[in-house]
Amino acid sequence: MLAPNRLCLLLQLAASLPSIGLLACRETAGISEAPLRDAATFPVGVAVSVSRVWEDPTYEALVRHHFDSLTPESAMKMAAIHPERDAYNWVYADGLVEFARETGQRLHGHVLVWHEDLPGWVATFQGDASAWSAMLEEHITTIVTRYADAFDQWDVVNEAFEDDGTLRHTIWAEHLGEDYVAACFQWAGAADPGAKLFYNDFGLASSPQKLAAVLEMVDDLRSREPPVPIHGIGLQMHVDLEHPTIEEVAHAAGAIAGRGLLVRFSELDVALNPGGEDIDLSSALLEAQRERYREIVAFYAGLPDEVQAGITVWGVSDADSWMRLEAGRMDWPLLFDEAYQAKPAFFGFAAGLQPGDTSPAATITRSWRP
Repeated sequence: MLAPNRLCLLLQLAASLPSIGLLACRETAGISEAPLRDAATFPVGVAVSVSRVWEDPTYEALVRHHFDSLTPESAMKMAAIHPERDAYNWVYADGLVEFARETGQRLHGHVLVWHEDLPGWVATFQGDASAWSAMLEEHITTIVTRYADAFDQWDVVNEAFEDDGTLRHTIWAEHLGEDYVAACFQWAGAADPGAKLFYNDFGLASSPQKLAAVLEMVDDLRSREPPVPIHGIGLQMHVDLEHPTIEEVAHAAGAIAGRGLLVRFSELDVALNPGGEDIDLSSALLEAQRERYREIVAFYAGLPDEVQAGITVWGVSDADSWMRLEAGRMDWPLLFDEAYQAKPAFFGFAAGLQPGDTSPAATITRSWRP
């Protein structure tokens, strides 16, 4: 059988219409590789655009083939799912649930409470702290209750702390008070007592003050009577080739797991151009990215099974990355390129899953237990 890249080239040369050749290439891209999900002992997930799953057969095929956990990238953020005060838009979230039931993939809910991607009506909402509390409780309860049979994990609160460890000044903190995070976890836990509830944030490996603040929050929530339910921390692994170091990642993961919490690498991508400079993609950069993915995945695979909640890659192809679509900079941070071909990064991820990996990253916590 011809290798996919060679087959694509022949199809493009032979096709009377270039678009036909390109479509054939996209349909063979990335699917010939062994599924990542089959090599892992923990969930291997991806953040997905529900509309892309519906509209792009190659995108959908890659999502099916390589991943066993799905996170809605934007479909359940407040602006998308609760666009009007008295109206919810269930179309995309329901569509993802239907897709996951068909494929047997698990679902991780993202995100119930964040200070960004808010609908316009929230900015103009009127009322005292009690009214704001009732509004947010209704939002959380409605969503978690509707999907209690589909989602077994939720990012309850996202990015509530600054890098210096202080509580971020957000619309929620302003109107509900500094204890709003505890209330959100209480409401989510009441709506689905069987769900695993996560706090999710970036920079926890590189910002000691933020990590300390999050752990202090966990200790406080668990010390209350009754305890406020919180089960894990999502480390948003938006990293580059050098930062944070694997030792910093290990420290953060160990500190979290030492609290008896689940550790989740929730938003993994590896930036090659964090400064947004005018650079060319080179084989040296791609090889460095391969090694970075390998060491991160090998480290995670070395964690004790009982603390592993999974790794989620934040997007399918480089063309889908938030770095291009939201940050507006040229970068190549994901496992597949614009044509959905597996990059060296993909093979680095796969190598990190291998049980025979004896690198320092893989063994740094292998003998550790919480």
